Amino acid sequence: MKNTAYVVVLVWSFCWLLLLFDFTNSYSTASSSVFVSTISESTMNYNYDRIDEVKKHCAPFLASASDLKPEVDTVYNIKEDLYFVDGDWRQEVGQAPLLPYIDPGNQHSNFSDFKTPLDLASFWIMDVDRSHRLKKSVSVNGILVLGTTLDSLGYKPHDDSPHFQIWSGHTQLSISFQGIYTESKKNGGERVMCLLGSTMFPSRESDSSNPWEWTKANYNQPPLLQDDQILLVLRYPMSFTLTNRVIQGEMKSLNSKSNLKYFDEVHILSQLGQSVKYEFGSERFVSKSCAPYPYNDSFVNGGIDIYKGTGFCEILGTITGEGAGPFTIVPNWRCNGTDAYCSKLGPFVSDKEIKATDGSFKGVKLFMKTIKCEQKAAQGNASSARVAAVFRVIPQRENQYAVAMRSGLSNMTVVAEGIWKSSTGQLCMVGCLGLVDSDGSTCDSRICLYIPLSFSIKQRSIIFGSFSSTSRSNDSYFPLSFEKLVYPTELWNYFRNSHPYYSYSKIEQAGAILEKHEPFSFQTAVKKSLLQFPKVEDTETLITGLSLLAEDLTLHSSAFPDPLPRSQPKRPADFQIEVLSLGPLFGRFWNVSYGDEETLYHNEAQYTEKTTSYECICSDYT
Repeated sequence: MKNTAYVVVLVWSFCWLLLLFDFTNSYSTASSSVFVSTISESTMNYNYDRIDEVKKHCAPFLASASDLKPEVDTVYNIKEDLYFVDGDWRQEVGQAPLLPYIDPGNQHSNFSDFKTPLDLASFWIMDVDRSHRLKKSVSVNGILVLGTTLDSLGYKPHDDSPHFQIWSGHTQLSISFQGIYTESKKNGGERVMCLLGSTMFPSRESDSSNPWEWTKANYNQPPLLQDDQILLVLRYPMSFTLTNRVIQGEMKSLNSKSNLKYFDEVHILSQLGQSVKYEFGSERFVSKSCAPYPYNDSFVNGGIDIYKGTGFCEILGTITGEGAGPFTIVPNWRCNGTDAYCSKLGPFVSDKEIKATDGSFKGVKLFMKTIKCEQKAAQGNASSARVAAVFRVIPQRENQYAVAMRSGLSNMTVVAEGIWKSSTGQLCMVGCLGLVDSDGSTCDSRICLYIPLSFSIKQRSIIFGSFSSTSRSNDSYFPLSFEKLVYPTELWNYFRNSHPYYSYSKIEQAGAILEKHEPFSFQTAVKKSLLQFPKVEDTETLITGLSLLAEDLTLHSSAFPDPLPRSQPKRPADFQIEVLSLGPLFGRFWNVSYGDEETLYHNEAQYTEKTTSYECICSDYT
């Protein structure tokens, strides 16, 4: 055997397609958007000159309002609590649509690159007039943004000045409101805002079959109408729970139907945001899915070491937090039922595009958002946590990150609540599809989720779980599994307070290949003497040296020559090799002391589309 220093290494390589767009100018907002009345926020004075009108149109809500308790801080927190971003809106079918939309597919030949537009609604309270607070109400100023867009409406305006914007693939209308905030005991307790609005919105053409005929000519200068006869009513639950979390709104025109300013009624739907306090207490629904705990699924005794420590909420929040990528839905390869049964996307309502994947769910992603996690210590070293979350499925045709930020509820959304216990490491939740009533009639799904600590050539998920049906009806579905694959540079963030490890299983085969006898070649010997190979550098610690070597072994390269020949497709493959584990190192080490290295990084000798894992031996030839 050659006198060669070597270290065991796991290498992960993968390829994917990079999208190259040739229509980058389509979303230029500087030249194609229309703004009306811009005022600096620092100089903005909020008016309450329509309060008499407000009281007239909002009389029914004032009549049923309860006294605002002075000792309760709900009124003082409404700016932080009662906003929502990227909820859903729809307009009743009629003869008076509110907004036009310019389809980019009519302007570009590569229409397939565009996603389905979203009807989004966002609302913020801009000011609360606490100095003139009444017994049953307080005056407020707010702004509502409605849009049909390929992107998002998630940016709060600098002021409440009404304005209209339009360009290819994006239409946005801002409406300023002033009105009253009240509280009521109706519907189990709700918080209501009744508001009058004013804006500049696009005029329809009354003498044309297409009310937005002007968009074909010059949408940079749309005909605008000023209107202040807009009534908006928003209803919020007094407390947010699993079955009581929906924000509902109605916006209607106070003009007569013969008036060009009239529009058909608009309905708004959203749910609680991250800042709102969630009230756990749906044990009867959780026990329906999770009793007896733990639910005995295929992962309970699957031979994978599961996280059972005191930092579950922190790790879960990091994996699913802001900027985190989606889960990958695992194809239903093991389903042996009918095509209709196996093509179901778990509890979610599958459209034609999803059904056409035949159970592979190619391109479909799953996000876990709006997580509320409360962990508490129990007797001894045991701990438990209560968790609430929203699971949202994103079809391939839609903008994944824009849709992930949505706060609306639909049949592609499951809200969930459940329990996690350190005794098993299983998070078991009940899932409710779409709009949930007080009886929980749509709460017929079970969600089991795990955070693994042991990794191998077959197990590379930092989180995995499944949806299964608790319904005995014919509408049940094959269990839907999901996972999120590990990236080497993310391991430090996800597991800095735990002890993940990699179990090597292919070392003997890799060693046999390395030590395989090769005929002597003078040319090869010269090459090896002249070339330098990555090796473990002399550093303060072995772990630091291995981490630097792992970076040196990382390879990112295009699979095609650069620049691409004209004959090549516009979507070249990108080839990457990343080191997941190197000897005793798992992930990356940033040279920050968090205790004994040997306990931080420990390995034991002992699938996803377009992705391949390798175990090999890294040898130092220099």
